Amino acid sequence: MMSEMQIIVDSGGSKSDWMFRKKGRWQSIVSLDGFNPWQHNEKVLESILQNLLRKYPDAIDAAKLTFYGAGCGSDKNKTLIHKILLKSFSKAEIVIYSDLMAAAHAHFGQKSGIACILGTGSNSGYYDGNKIVSSPPSLGYLLGDEGSGASIGKTLVISYFRKEMPKDLRDKFANAYPIKLQDFLNAVYHQKLTASYLAQFAYFAVDNYQHEWIHKLLYDSFKAFVRFNIKSLAEYQRYPIGFIGSVAYQFEAILQQVFVEEGLTISAVLKTPAGALMEYYDELF
Repeated sequence: MMSEMQIIVDSGGSKSDWMFRKKGRWQSIVSLDGFNPWQHNEKVLESILQNLLRKYPDAIDAAKLTFYGAGCGSDKNKTLIHKILLKSFSKAEIVIYSDLMAAAHAHFGQKSGIACILGTGSNSGYYDGNKIVSSPPSLGYLLGDEGSGASIGKTLVISYFRKEMPKDLRDKFANAYPIKLQDFLNAVYHQKLTASYLAQFAYFAVDNYQHEWIHKLLYDSFKAFVRFNIKSLAEYQRYPIGFIGSVAYQFEAILQQVFVEEGLTISAVLKTPAGALMEYYDELF
């Protein structure tokens, strides 16, 4: 007899949430390491699955697994992840969506809206209640990701080394992150997971967001997000706009300020989509 267990996964580059539903009820949420096919090789996901099945061996008999993931916007990456998941969940129907679709399902269910992500990276797209119809090109942390943790962190460190940061903040930054320029450049140009490395410096903005200079940095970052990720979408003023991600959640007040000045309204901000996704699937099942 096939298992009634269904698994929903929300995976970012640093953390993944695994939600288990059995006999019509949600059992638990398990948080494990994250996986992004643009940043990690397949052994990382294989290790995550091994860890999951050691803790929850019954999961191997799941009837359906729905995987929402960062980096899953391309067919190539979806195919790769499907192949890896199938090795551990051979009995399951496997469906793979992008993390942007997780934001859309969490905020809008089967209604239309503009789904946005502001976490380590950033993204947005118009969702018609069934699929993501249009989305600005995602250029990643080197060329885009305006408003993201990686972008904010990068701006902070550049301002620190160029001595554009006010001295009182520079002294605080030096105490919080006693890094040398050469070590920083080596980490950025010669090591992996650069986006996550840059995003860690955004915590400095969390601790000092009331400082006028930090406030302006965040304000300008979110202005750029609106310019490239909202106003580039056709008829963006017609639809509700929902955000997912730690940056949006942490700096919601400044984000709201920017949107009010732009004549736009944010319908909701969620740190993670997990809870809302469970409600969405309750309505479907």
